[in-house]
Amino acid sequence: MRNIESRTAPAPGTCFSRWIPRKATLIAWLTGPILLRPLNALLRRLAPILTFGRRVIVSCHADVVDTLARDSEFTISEINAERTNRDNGPFVLSMDRSLQHDREKTLLNSVMKREDIDRIRDIVTDHVQECLDRVNRQGWIDTVNDLTRRVPLRVVGEYFGVPGPDDTVMLRWMRTLFHDLFLNLTNDKGVAQKAVTSFEEMRPYLLGWITRRKAEITSNPDQTNDDVLTRMLHCQRQPEMEWLDDDCIRRNISGLIVGAVDTTSAAAAKVIDQLLRRPKELHEARQAAHTGDEATLGRYVWEALRFNPHNPIIIRYGQPGSVLGQDGSYPQRLSGGQTVYLGTLSAMFDPAAFPDPGSFRIDRDPKRYLHFSAGLHACQGRYVSGIQIPLIVAGILRLADVHRAPGWDGRIAYDGPFPDRMILEFSV
Repeated sequence: MRNIESRTAPAPGTCFSRWIPRKATLIAWLTGPILLRPLNALLRRLAPILTFGRRVIVSCHADVVDTLARDSEFTISEINAERTNRDNGPFVLSMDRSLQHDREKTLLNSVMKREDIDRIRDIVTDHVQECLDRVNRQGWIDTVNDLTRRVPLRVVGEYFGVPGPDDTVMLRWMRTLFHDLFLNLTNDKGVAQKAVTSFEEMRPYLLGWITRRKAEITSNPDQTNDDVLTRMLHCQRQPEMEWLDDDCIRRNISGLIVGAVDTTSAAAAKVIDQLLRRPKELHEARQAAHTGDEATLGRYVWEALRFNPHNPIIIRYGQPGSVLGQDGSYPQRLSGGQTVYLGTLSAMFDPAAFPDPGSFRIDRDPKRYLHFSAGLHACQGRYVSGIQIPLIVAGILRLADVHRAPGWDGRIAYDGPFPDRMILEFSV
């Protein structure tokens, strides 16, 4: 498998590219927390549930969590199913409760186990070090392309069992499909076409890879491969799993890996960016990284991500008669057909759930964070991300005297909604 080639840059201490923010980066800033947080604070105070036309914005933590818990009233298929069916085929994150959803969710839970955490830790640790070894003599790192996208791609190959034809193609598939499936809120035709092209390329690759792995298992039943795809193939042999054909396996493994790279990368890059803004917390987090204190480092990571989460809004579809804010002061009954925007960023700055929300505090209740959503459609890979993101961040924090490159190069640059570049310097 070919590796991603690091982007070249001049020696540390010189200007890398005199990079100027492009349109995507400016949009990301203008729609990011710098404006959303004061707007959210105003909404929580004056209109916790704001209806305008067929859209509803929910801003308070209790209401967001309650809405996510009532998945039969606030559904997801109307939001995601059309794009998911076009770009992948049915997947649990586009299905509401049904026989198909329940049996495929049970399958995913059986092949992705909490007991895999130690193995995931080993994979991530090895590849974080491998990435850092590549750059340790040059004194600078493109955080996104040299680390935060590279490591989860290795997890896709080794833990999920899908190495892909090569890194460049896999990264293109992952980003274009994820963009359309979950972030193309304006139904941009250009975004959709890129996703369709990726789907038309990835589908035959995955079916061919499944056929190859099945033949390898048949010819060598004692092989020790133990990845998510191989577990699905073993499940397929069980008599009660006659519904689990090759395309069903393809749909589900594809649905898992599409969200595994750029969401992890975005979260890790944003955490690093937030810590670099806070010298005291950066120093403390670096101490935890150097001592291998994962529990403490995790608290710094999830609190930093609260200030600029990778999923600031979750969308649901309101069924007729559904009530928003049923336990609050402003309950609203929906006529049906409204698109409901659940502000997770706003919810994580709600003083009722996060006292003194403007302060960076690591003593918060971790169950209140909404980084991986909640309820029926909480992130399927949250246990993988829970290990992977802090370990990637720790790799950066262990670099000696790590700091931003001069000028715009040291800031996050965006490709559409995705962090795409952030140059940091360190002492060799």
